[in-house]
Amino acid sequence: MSAERLNGEPCGPGTFAVESAGQPGVWYGVEFQNAAVRWCPCNGFQQRNDCRHVREAETLWRSEHEAMLAAHRADPGRQAEATKRLKEIAEMFE
Repeated sequence: MSAERLNGEPCGPGTFAVESAGQPGVWYGVEFQNAAVRWCPCNGFQQRNDCRHVREAETLWRSEHEAMLAAHRADPGRQAEATKRLKEIAEMFE
């Protein structure tokens, strides 16, 4: 993957640099808010509202989310906390 986060917190909005496939050495700054709100200055995005640069930035953004979720799942303290909270919620409906 040739996308790199330039700013913003992992899993959050930010700017990603993605190299052009057709013009080596040319990088596009993809502005990414979420999977539905994104922008790239390349011609393809301007014509189709989609491009490889945006898809690569989204792939990196999604991998950040997957890594965060995996870290939360691996933390026994967080699992115990979530189990306790789910039990409390279930009891509210009994």
